[in-house]
Amino acid sequence: MKADTYVLEQEKIGTAMIRLAAPSVMVSVISLIYELINSFYIGQLNNTAMLASISLSATLTLLITKIGEAVGIGAASYLGRQLGAKQEHVTYEIVRTTLSFVALFSILFTLAALLILNPYITWQTMDPAVIHYGRLYGGIMILFAGCTSLYTACIQLFRAVGDVKYPMIVMGVSVILNIILDPLLMFDFGLGLGVVGAAIASAAAQLSALFLCLYRLAAKKTALSWKLFDFHIEWTMIREIFSVGFAVYMRNLMSSLAILVFTKVVFIYGVDFAAGCNVGKFTMYFVNFFIQGVANGYLPLASFTYGARNYQRLWDAVVWNIRILSGYSFAAIILVGMFAEPFVGLFTGGKMAGIYGAQYLKAYNGSLPVYSLYYMITITLQAAGKGRESMILSLFRQGIIYVPLLILLSQTLGQTGVFYAQPCADWITVLTALFLSRSLIHEIIVGKEKQKLKAFVKERHV
Repeated sequence: MKADTYVLEQEKIGTAMIRLAAPSVMVSVISLIYELINSFYIGQLNNTAMLASISLSATLTLLITKIGEAVGIGAASYLGRQLGAKQEHVTYEIVRTTLSFVALFSILFTLAALLILNPYITWQTMDPAVIHYGRLYGGIMILFAGCTSLYTACIQLFRAVGDVKYPMIVMGVSVILNIILDPLLMFDFGLGLGVVGAAIASAAAQLSALFLCLYRLAAKKTALSWKLFDFHIEWTMIREIFSVGFAVYMRNLMSSLAILVFTKVVFIYGVDFAAGCNVGKFTMYFVNFFIQGVANGYLPLASFTYGARNYQRLWDAVVWNIRILSGYSFAAIILVGMFAEPFVGLFTGGKMAGIYGAQYLKAYNGSLPVYSLYYMITITLQAAGKGRESMILSLFRQGIIYVPLLILLSQTLGQTGVFYAQPCADWITVLTALFLSRSLIHEIIVGKEKQKLKAFVKERHV
């Protein structure tokens, strides 16, 4: 089947971005709900130890699930550039290599995570109740994280060929299943399994999403296809995929390490503060969902147009996105300032945890003016296959800049330092992003001017 590239190649930028971004924003909303479901239901149990425990294994789980995101984004960027260059015959091999690589490393990382789970949890906290719940919840989440990794890779590949609606269906079914199963498994009117029930509900939702994605590939409904259990890794393609994918994974690795340090730091100030900051981090995703959704919708368009060397179209897409995302960011700043307390209160029954969570969320307002710009620069670098520059940015925001700032500010300013470490890191990172992307920006600007001149000369000649 030929890929349907009309939206990527010819549709007006505004219309194309709405068609690509609207489903991607919905996927971001659904993903966000998916992330917060367990936090919400566990918060209704009025057990601070349970609420605090769900973050203990987060780093290990992310190390597995983010394999799929990283390889999927790298593969989507590579696939988009190949489609832009009219090389559609490589699509099957890209899909097969992507899924084979994700499956292999997800299994290896899962085994390693299960082995170190107990000492990893006890390193973070000595509270016996938190340790007990953390082991139960973390073990199940780690065991099924590979499912998330695989279906996340599939979703990125679907987006690369303009199939943006099906990922929304997949995530919607998964979230609805999780919402239904959580209360049935967690509370006393059902099985009363508490935090274990939340983990089981998530596992069932992840399995359903994976099944739907594999069915889509096997049924050959789009330009993408894959025969079940047809595993093979084409290492020449892996090099292309990982020129971007490895940078994405390093960003996720830095994020995981940052969560590890964050968890260690917040527990210094007590369980209530730790629970509140965790809820604040979760609710922060509600602020960012639109930015991430629009940027994810922009990725296939950017990859395709860069592969086709259509610099004018790429520039128009960048300008359109920056305008939309800047307007959203300033509106979000106002809403967060007005409604942080009641919003955070939806996800925790503890009074002090709610206060700390609202303070964390309000402090994040300092990041919003630059977060969308940072995200757009990062996505454009990924779309162009600029692995080195993308890698440096990945290391900066959550690692080289954020972690030292978190430690330094928490030691000097206490709880206030914890709240403002991320905004400070974001401002420094966006300045770095502008510097690193200067050659790409120059390439796009020069390229579009040459195209304008060529079109002008051709028109005059006619």
